[in-house]
Amino acid sequence: MARVAPAARLFAQLLRHLSSAAPDSDLASRVLVTLKGDRAVVRIDPGPPEEGLTVSDPAGTGERPLRPSGDGGAALEIALDARAR
Repeated sequence: MARVAPAARLFAQLLRHLSSAAPDSDLASRVLVTLKGDRAVVRIDPGPPEEGLTVSDPAGTGERPLRPSGDGGAALEIALDARAR
């Protein structure tokens, strides 16, 4: 149960951020967040060819790498448990 709470908060933060900006509504509809053990997997379906996405680390340590997928989308795994980092 403890692992669900951080994922729910992460999902709520992502959804709140993406849905609050009209130009990002298309992006918000293409984002899927799932749990994989003690990690959240953020999957982004393909968008326009000119789209360039970056993910900033909230700790201010730089950008997090997006892993390209075969269909043109991207994915990112985020540790939910500090011991998993």
